[in-house]
Amino acid sequence: MWEETKECKSEGICREIFLKVGTDPILFQVDFLHFTDLMTKVVIKMNFNSDQNEIIKLKIFFFIDGVTCINEIGTKDILLDYSQKELINLSMRSMTNVKYGKQRNNIVSTQGILYLKIIHGKLKCIRNINFGFMN
Repeated sequence: MWEETKECKSEGICREIFLKVGTDPILFQVDFLHFTDLMTKVVIKMNFNSDQNEIIKLKIFFFIDGVTCINEIGTKDILLDYSQKELINLSMRSMTNVKYGKQRNNIVSTQGILYLKIIHGKLKCIRNINFGFMN
């Protein structure tokens, strides 16, 4: 189930978003290991039951004006409450150091997807699509 957030909405503003680009955006604030640590802490704070197994999917917009936000949250086998969604939103809003995606040598706003697989209430793995991390 997908639920649209209000994080990326601006009244009266229409923005062009590329779903796939020649050069994906890169989060320079953290590498993959530090990002995994951050998401592990977020999942712990979300306080899932130890018998829960879930997949959380995030559609993330990387706007060229410096905004990184979650446009949609998708879940399988769980409903997130407001505070859990807010924990995820806050963690992504803090990702401001981004090398933006490019399409035909032009910097463009893009969408990335992040999957969080949670087993027994703990983060088991992360999969990122259409964006990367610093080396």
